[in-house]
Amino acid sequence: MRRLFILLLLAITTLAADDTPKTMTKIEVHLEGPEVMAGSFLAQPKVIYRAGTKYCRVEEAEDSQSKIAKSMVCSL
Repeated sequence: MRRLFILLLLAITTLAADDTPKTMTKIEVHLEGPEVMAGSFLAQPKVIYRAGTKYCRVEEAEDSQSKIAKSMVCSL
């Protein structure tokens, strides 16, 4: 039983190691338009990090009114 557990653990570890992203992409975007005031929070850039096809992180600039900087991390 112990051998089976060790083999199963090694198999899972090997599969997880193959899923590791090889590259990371950084994308910086910002909104522009007639409804978006220049210098407002909506006009501030958002930075998106994409690792492989599975992982993503989005960071926003700090909102000057609420003093909150949001980050979102997701695994697809």
